[in-house]
Amino acid sequence: MVVLWWSSSRQPKPGPPDALLAILHNGAHVVAYAALAFAWWAALTTRERTPRASWVVGLALLYGTADEWHQSFVPGRSCSWVDVVSDGLGAALMAQYLRWRLRPDPAAGRSLPWLLMFAVLSVAGATFGPW
Repeated sequence: MVVLWWSSSRQPKPGPPDALLAILHNGAHVVAYAALAFAWWAALTTRERTPRASWVVGLALLYGTADEWHQSFVPGRSCSWVDVVSDGLGAALMAQYLRWRLRPDPAAGRSLPWLLMFAVLSVAGATFGPW
């Protein structure tokens, strides 16, 4: 997954911005990093234990930060802290969902609506904000 994303972030952004495409692009950050968190969770799970959600989110955020930094060197791309926030919220959503479904942890389930709301706000901020 990360090799594909790294190579796609080397491509300059195409043409003038379109609001719908921008929303889809920024929303894809949340979905992609939820998938990355799931992959990290699966990779770190053993028969004896499941990984800490903080490790899963931290690893996803580490990659998201590195990818945004990488984009700062690509002509036509930019490094955006709002994208990193969206990445982290996507990873946190998946980690909390897995905690809620697999452990079960009621506190993780209660945090899901809040994380979803913040993820939507971060996508809106990345799309329409001054960043």
